[in-house]
Amino acid sequence: MTGNEINIIAGNLYVTKEGFERLLSELAGLVNLKIQVGVPQTSDSGALVPARAEWMLGGVKDSMTWEKEATADYRIPIRVNSSMGIDAILGKAKSKVLRTIYARVTGSKLLAEPDADDAIDGEATDVTTDGKLFKE
Repeated sequence: MTGNEINIIAGNLYVTKEGFERLLSELAGLVNLKIQVGVPQTSDSGALVPARAEWMLGGVKDSMTWEKEATADYRIPIRVNSSMGIDAILGKAKSKVLRTIYARVTGSKLLAEPDADDAIDGEATDVTTDGKLFKE
């Protein structure tokens, strides 16, 4: 393992963009992986990013597309904060593409690194006083 491929946050393992890149590059039978990430459409609350990917696994061609169509919008939603640049938005979109491809070709879902913006500031409190998980 080299670089920033995984993180452990609150006792949970999270795979980074670099981690998914390595997992896919070492996956037996996966060749010709090509990813294109398009220009983000930004708004006050986030961004929508179009993307395409194609690859061959065991000699079988496959692809995925995240684009706006006439009847539905499949672009990748990205949460954006005020200090984020376009490169960061594109990096998050590529990370989501890699994670989705990994889940598709392996059937396994590894946790991706959470956005810092997803954290909720709060305090944990006990729900029950008898030590049981649920109230009866």
